[in-house]
Amino acid sequence: MHVIDVMILKILKSENATDVISGLAIKDFPMEDMMLKYNSLYKRVKRLMEAGYVDAGFRDGHADTYYITESGLKLLMKNERGELT
Repeated sequence: MHVIDVMILKILKSENATDVISGLAIKDFPMEDMMLKYNSLYKRVKRLMEAGYVDAGFRDGHADTYYITESGLKLLMKNERGELT
């Protein structure tokens, strides 16, 4: 798993974006800290969705929101324990 993907999951967890209601919009991610542009971050989130680690939340105005799934939380725990290579 790429470092950026882990950062995305950590941000969602730290922002308590852990269910449909509390999703985080792409515009609310700290992109400057991640050194990513909007489109690059969006593509990474979509890949994480395809893998089942992130899912779509309720819309926030015109923006889609995203949250970390149970699978994503388990993956983060494995990463923190050093079980991922």
